[in-house]
Amino acid sequence: MALPLGIFLITYWQQGFVAAGRAATAMVMPVSWVWLSLWGATLWQASLGHRRRSVGLLILFVLWTAVGNHRVATTAMRWVETPIPIESHPAFEKRDESERLDALVTLGGSAGWTAEGFPEINADGERIVSAAQAYHAGMTRTIITTGSSTDGIADPCEVSRDLLISLGVPENHIFPIPGQNTGAEMAFLVKFLEAPPAEWDDLVSDPADPVVGLVTSAFHLPRALRLARAQGLEVVPIPCAFRVNQTPRPGKASDWIPTSESQSTLGLVIKETIAWFLGR
Repeated sequence: MALPLGIFLITYWQQGFVAAGRAATAMVMPVSWVWLSLWGATLWQASLGHRRRSVGLLILFVLWTAVGNHRVATTAMRWVETPIPIESHPAFEKRDESERLDALVTLGGSAGWTAEGFPEINADGERIVSAAQAYHAGMTRTIITTGSSTDGIADPCEVSRDLLISLGVPENHIFPIPGQNTGAEMAFLVKFLEAPPAEWDDLVSDPADPVVGLVTSAFHLPRALRLARAQGLEVVPIPCAFRVNQTPRPGKASDWIPTSESQSTLGLVIKETIAWFLGR
């Protein structure tokens, strides 16, 4: 009981009762059950004099702490997101109009159907919101949505198009293209730019040499840029949906409590690292 009680009391001292209550809630979640069980088993085996078992359990406890706590996850995610330039006002809609784009590509994976024909954005939905903001601010003439579903249901490019229309973007200024992963999306984007539809030609300033922006989640943008360059594409990078809060905040004891959210964040880091290692 000393560990959870200590975290609760320190959090209460640092931030007050509300934050301490949230820490207590985190410690009764399944991920934390495993964490506290490993700590309890470590102490129990140590009290019985089973040194090897206690050391082994302690190692598991440390590993579970590492893969699930906020500090490790955000530090790792910051490493992934750091290559992306961050301005004091990174929102694209606040940029100078001299940077106006012919097309803004918003990658799939940011929305889906919650029921048939009923689209909603997900955790990466800022990709769609940023694209709509850019269009309404006059920063881009057209929007290209991407993505194909592997099961043929609710293709991301079509779902994104429907949501952009609901946000006031004219349907004839949105151009969906397929692609079941980022590499395929970049390949289809090349084909689109090499032989664009006449409707797109009529909207852009220079169809032969268009200025194209690419908006996607900050953690995913380094990979998207790498795959775009592999296809010979030069695009303006526009990060959004940052997983790491760039505003400096003091550390707190509850940061060390393993949570499923932190494990998910670390999982994205591992996924992007594997993709980088494999050149994908």
